[in-house]
Amino acid sequence: MADRKKIGRNNRTRGASVEREVAKVIGGWRNIDRGGAWGDVQTTTRVVEVKSRQQATPKLIAGAWEQVTEAAEKTGKDPSVMLCYVDGGKRSMWEVRRIQ
Repeated sequence: MADRKKIGRNNRTRGASVEREVAKVIGGWRNIDRGGAWGDVQTTTRVVEVKSRQQATPKLIAGAWEQVTEAAEKTGKDPSVMLCYVDGGKRSMWEVRRIQ
């Protein structure tokens, strides 16, 4: 049986590393608050929640990003991807992520 404490510690360490990398890329800083009320990374104009997985990006999201990147290049506009999911079969939730 796996040691759950060790797994949790490894996941937090990996997540912190990814957050530092994101902060460096977007020119922001990492919040060390584990409560989540402040987001993982902030800049002067945006707050970012970082999710990292050891698996490959789901094909749906990767495909959407590929399509919108091509459209952005042809139109000269900023790319955005909108994700929709059903929350317990009751309603759809929409979330927009914009990468600059």
